[in-house]
Amino acid sequence: MGNDAIGAQRFFYLSEMNMNSGYGATFGRNNAYGRSGVSIINYENRDVTGKHPIKRISAWSSRFR
Repeated sequence: MGNDAIGAQRFFYLSEMNMNSGYGATFGRNNAYGRSGVSIINYENRDVTGKHPIKRISAWSSRFR
């Protein structure tokens, strides 16, 4: 089992956002006050599941008389 080809994104079930980029807003008198915006890098993927190993238990018994 290996996950060597998943790329740079590590947690597919979480969204990844940059809180200091994107389109910001300016307001106030003469637009003197501004705040940066938020940009979404990756949306979460709800279809991702983890790998679960298959556990097989087998038993063999015999009785000789």
